[in-house]
Amino acid sequence: LLTKLLLQVHIDECILSDHGSLNVLKPLPASTQEEWTMARTSPPRVLLDLVQGALVHLVQSGTSNEQCLLSQCQRFLVAIKYLSRGNMTDEKCFFVSLTRALLRRKRNLPHSLRDMVVNDWLRWFKSEDGSDSMAGAVHLCFVNLLNEWSSLGNLVLPIDTMVSWSEDAVKAAELNSQDKSLTFVHYWNTNDEKFASIKIQYERMLKGIPEDRSNRWKEAVGIAQMECD
Repeated sequence: LLTKLLLQVHIDECILSDHGSLNVLKPLPASTQEEWTMARTSPPRVLLDLVQGALVHLVQSGTSNEQCLLSQCQRFLVAIKYLSRGNMTDEKCFFVSLTRALLRRKRNLPHSLRDMVVNDWLRWFKSEDGSDSMAGAVHLCFVNLLNEWSSLGNLVLPIDTMVSWSEDAVKAAELNSQDKSLTFVHYWNTNDEKFASIKIQYERMLKGIPEDRSNRWKEAVGIAQMECD
Protein backbone atom coordinates (compact mmCIF):
# COMPACT_ATOMS: atom_id res chain seq x y z
CA LEU A 1 0.00 0.00 0.00
CA LEU A 2 2.80 2.44 0.82
CA THR A 3 4.60 1.63 -2.43
CA LYS A 4 1.37 2.20 -4.33
CA LEU A 5 0.84 5.53 -2.57
CA LEU A 6 4.34 6.78 -3.38
CA LEU A 7 3.94 5.67 -7.01
CA GLN A 8 0.63 7.54 -7.26
CA VAL A 9 2.28 10.67 -5.87
CA HIS A 10 5.06 10.42 -8.44
CA ILE A 11 2.55 9.95 -11.26
CA ASP A 12 0.54 12.94 -9.97
CA GLU A 13 3.66 15.05 -10.36
CA CYS A 14 4.34 13.76 -13.86
CA ILE A 15 0.78 14.53 -14.96
CA LEU A 16 -0.03 17.72 -13.07
CA SER A 17 3.30 19.54 -12.98
CA ASP A 18 3.77 22.33 -15.51
CA HIS A 19 6.55 20.43 -17.27
CA GLY A 20 5.55 16.89 -16.31
CA SER A 21 6.48 14.08 -18.68
CA LEU A 22 2.91 12.73 -18.62
CA ASN A 23 0.96 15.98 -18.66
CA VAL A 24 -1.04 14.90 -21.71
CA LEU A 25 -2.80 12.27 -19.58
CA LYS A 26 -5.85 12.72 -17.38
CA PRO A 27 -5.20 13.02 -13.62
CA LEU A 28 -5.44 9.86 -11.55
CA PRO A 29 -8.64 9.49 -9.53
CA ALA A 30 -8.56 10.68 -5.93
CA SER A 31 -7.68 8.16 -3.24
CA THR A 32 -10.63 6.50 -1.55
CA GLN A 33 -11.31 5.11 1.88
CA GLU A 34 -11.69 1.58 0.52
CA GLU A 35 -8.05 1.44 -0.59
CA TRP A 36 -6.91 1.57 3.03
CA THR A 37 -9.49 -0.55 4.82
CA MET A 38 -7.36 -3.64 4.27
CA ALA A 39 -4.60 -2.02 6.34
CA ARG A 40 -6.84 -2.32 9.40
CA THR A 41 -6.25 -6.07 9.49
CA SER A 42 -2.60 -5.65 10.57
CA PRO A 43 -0.82 -3.38 13.10
CA PRO A 44 -0.65 -0.05 11.25
CA ARG A 45 1.71 1.92 13.54
CA VAL A 46 4.87 1.59 11.47
CA LEU A 47 3.02 2.26 8.24
CA LEU A 48 1.32 5.29 9.81
CA ASP A 49 4.70 6.72 10.86
CA LEU A 50 6.05 6.27 7.34
CA VAL A 51 3.02 7.91 5.72
CA GLN A 52 3.14 10.83 8.16
CA GLY A 53 6.84 11.33 7.47
CA ALA A 54 6.28 11.19 3.73
CA LEU A 55 3.55 13.83 3.97
CA VAL A 56 5.82 16.14 5.97
CA HIS A 57 8.56 15.74 3.38
CA LEU A 58 6.13 16.43 0.56
CA VAL A 59 4.78 19.61 2.17
CA GLN A 60 8.18 21.10 2.98
CA SER A 61 9.85 20.21 -0.31
CA GLY A 62 7.88 22.75 -2.33
CA THR A 63 8.64 20.98 -5.60
CA SER A 64 5.07 20.61 -6.86
CA ASN A 65 2.65 23.18 -8.23
CA GLU A 66 -0.55 23.87 -6.29
CA GLN A 67 -2.83 21.50 -8.19
CA CYS A 68 -0.32 18.69 -7.97
CA LEU A 69 0.39 19.28 -4.28
CA LEU A 70 -3.32 19.20 -3.39
CA SER A 71 -3.81 15.92 -5.22
CA GLN A 72 -0.77 14.39 -3.53
CA CYS A 73 -1.66 15.59 -0.02
CA GLN A 74 -5.20 14.29 -0.35
CA ARG A 75 -3.83 10.78 -0.83
CA PHE A 76 -1.70 10.98 2.31
CA LEU A 77 -4.52 12.44 4.41
CA VAL A 78 -6.86 9.62 3.39
CA ALA A 79 -4.18 7.09 4.33
CA ILE A 80 -3.55 8.76 7.70
CA LYS A 81 -7.25 8.73 8.54
CA TYR A 82 -7.47 4.97 8.17
CA LEU A 83 -4.07 3.96 9.44
CA SER A 84 -4.62 5.97 12.62
CA ARG A 85 -7.99 4.25 13.11
CA GLY A 86 -9.44 7.64 13.85
CA ASN A 87 -7.17 8.27 16.82
CA MET A 88 -4.93 11.27 16.16
CA THR A 89 -5.31 13.35 19.31
CA ASP A 90 -1.84 12.59 20.71
CA GLU A 91 0.30 12.50 17.55
CA LYS A 92 2.50 15.36 18.83
CA CYS A 93 5.64 14.44 16.89
CA PHE A 94 3.68 14.47 13.65
CA PHE A 95 1.88 17.71 14.48
CA VAL A 96 5.14 19.49 15.32
CA SER A 97 6.84 18.21 12.16
CA LEU A 98 3.88 19.14 9.95
CA THR A 99 3.76 22.62 11.50
CA ARG A 100 7.46 23.18 10.75
CA ALA A 101 6.98 21.95 7.19
CA LEU A 102 4.05 24.29 6.60
CA LEU A 103 5.90 27.25 8.12
CA ARG A 104 8.90 26.65 5.88
CA ARG A 105 6.71 27.63 2.95
CA LYS A 106 6.12 31.02 4.65
CA ARG A 107 4.14 33.34 2.35
CA ASN A 108 4.31 30.83 -0.50
CA LEU A 109 1.76 28.62 1.23
CA PRO A 110 -1.25 28.11 -1.09
CA HIS A 111 -4.51 28.90 0.69
CA SER A 112 -6.01 25.76 -0.79
CA LEU A 113 -3.36 23.65 0.97
CA ARG A 114 -3.75 25.65 4.17
CA ASP A 115 -7.51 25.05 4.15
CA MET A 116 -7.14 21.35 3.37
CA VAL A 117 -4.79 20.85 6.30
CA VAL A 118 -7.04 22.81 8.68
CA ASN A 119 -10.16 20.87 7.68
CA ASP A 120 -8.44 17.56 8.33
CA TRP A 121 -6.81 18.82 11.53
CA LEU A 122 -10.19 19.77 12.95
CA ARG A 123 -11.41 16.25 12.19
CA TRP A 124 -8.44 14.87 14.15
CA PHE A 125 -10.00 16.33 17.31
CA LYS A 126 -12.53 13.50 17.18
CA SER A 127 -11.14 10.14 18.29
CA GLU A 128 -12.81 6.79 17.92
CA ASP A 129 -11.37 5.55 21.21
CA GLY A 130 -12.84 8.48 23.13
CA SER A 131 -9.53 10.16 24.01
CA ASP A 132 -9.98 13.69 25.33
CA SER A 133 -8.75 16.25 22.83
CA MET A 134 -9.42 19.38 24.92
CA ALA A 135 -6.05 19.07 26.66
CA GLY A 136 -4.41 17.01 23.93
CA ALA A 137 -1.56 17.65 21.53
CA VAL A 138 -4.01 18.02 18.65
CA HIS A 139 -5.44 21.13 20.35
CA LEU A 140 -2.14 22.64 21.46
CA CYS A 141 -0.39 22.24 18.12
CA PHE A 142 -3.38 23.50 16.13
CA VAL A 143 -3.65 26.81 18.02
CA ASN A 144 0.13 27.19 17.88
CA LEU A 145 0.00 26.73 14.10
CA LEU A 146 -2.70 29.42 13.82
CA ASN A 147 -0.53 31.81 15.82
CA GLU A 148 2.55 31.09 13.75
CA TRP A 149 0.65 31.57 10.49
CA SER A 150 -0.86 34.81 11.76
CA SER A 151 2.63 36.12 12.62
CA LEU A 152 3.48 35.85 8.91
CA GLY A 153 0.78 38.39 8.04
CA ASN A 154 -2.73 38.64 6.69
CA LEU A 155 -1.75 37.20 3.33
CA VAL A 156 -1.05 33.88 5.05
CA LEU A 157 -3.83 33.97 7.64
CA PRO A 158 -6.21 36.91 8.19
CA ILE A 159 -7.16 37.65 11.79
CA ASP A 160 -10.85 36.88 11.28
CA THR A 161 -10.02 33.50 9.77
CA MET A 162 -7.65 32.67 12.62
CA VAL A 163 -10.23 33.58 15.24
CA SER A 164 -12.98 31.65 13.45
CA TRP A 165 -10.81 28.53 13.22
CA SER A 166 -9.87 28.82 16.89
CA GLU A 167 -13.58 28.86 17.74
CA ASP A 168 -14.00 25.76 15.57
CA ALA A 169 -11.21 24.10 17.58
CA VAL A 170 -13.01 24.79 20.86
CA LYS A 171 -16.24 23.35 19.46
CA ALA A 172 -14.46 20.28 18.09
CA ALA A 173 -12.75 19.62 21.43
CA GLU A 174 -16.02 19.95 23.35
CA LEU A 175 -17.89 17.68 20.96
CA ASN A 176 -15.31 14.93 21.51
CA SER A 177 -15.36 15.19 25.30
CA GLN A 178 -16.80 12.10 27.01
CA ASP A 179 -17.47 14.08 30.18
CA LYS A 180 -19.64 17.02 29.11
CA SER A 181 -18.78 18.89 32.32
CA LEU A 182 -15.16 19.20 31.13
CA THR A 183 -15.88 22.14 28.87
CA PHE A 184 -13.48 24.76 27.54
CA VAL A 185 -14.74 27.12 30.25
CA HIS A 186 -14.00 24.50 32.91
CA TYR A 187 -10.40 24.08 31.77
CA TRP A 188 -9.90 27.82 31.38
CA ASN A 189 -11.32 28.59 34.81
CA THR A 190 -9.58 25.86 36.81
CA ASN A 191 -6.12 26.46 35.32
CA ASP A 192 -5.72 22.73 34.84
CA GLU A 193 -2.03 21.86 34.41
CA LYS A 194 -2.81 19.71 31.35
CA PHE A 195 -4.43 22.73 29.68
CA ALA A 196 -1.83 25.36 30.66
CA SER A 197 0.15 25.29 27.40
CA ILE A 198 -3.04 25.51 25.33
CA LYS A 199 -4.29 28.47 27.36
CA ILE A 200 -0.98 30.23 26.76
CA GLN A 201 -1.47 29.84 23.01
CA TYR A 202 -4.98 31.30 23.19
CA GLU A 203 -3.74 34.20 25.32
CA ARG A 204 -1.02 34.78 22.74
CA MET A 205 -3.70 34.92 20.04
CA LEU A 206 -5.83 37.38 22.01
CA LYS A 207 -2.89 39.75 22.55
CA GLY A 208 -2.44 40.03 18.79
CA ILE A 209 -6.01 40.96 17.82
CA PRO A 210 -8.15 44.09 18.38
CA GLU A 211 -9.97 44.30 21.71
CA ASP A 212 -13.45 44.21 20.18
CA ARG A 213 -12.59 41.04 18.26
CA SER A 214 -11.06 39.54 21.40
CA ASN A 215 -14.28 40.27 23.32
CA ARG A 216 -16.41 38.61 20.64
CA TRP A 217 -14.19 35.53 20.79
CA LYS A 218 -14.53 35.35 24.57
CA GLU A 219 -18.31 35.53 24.20
CA ALA A 220 -18.29 32.81 21.55
CA VAL A 221 -16.32 30.35 23.71
CA GLY A 222 -18.13 31.23 26.92
CA ILE A 223 -15.48 32.94 29.04
CA ALA A 224 -16.65 36.55 28.76
CA GLN A 225 -19.16 36.35 31.62
CA MET A 226 -16.68 34.44 33.75
CA GLU A 227 -14.15 37.29 33.45
CA CYS A 228 -16.82 39.81 34.41
CA ASP A 229 -17.65 37.77 37.51
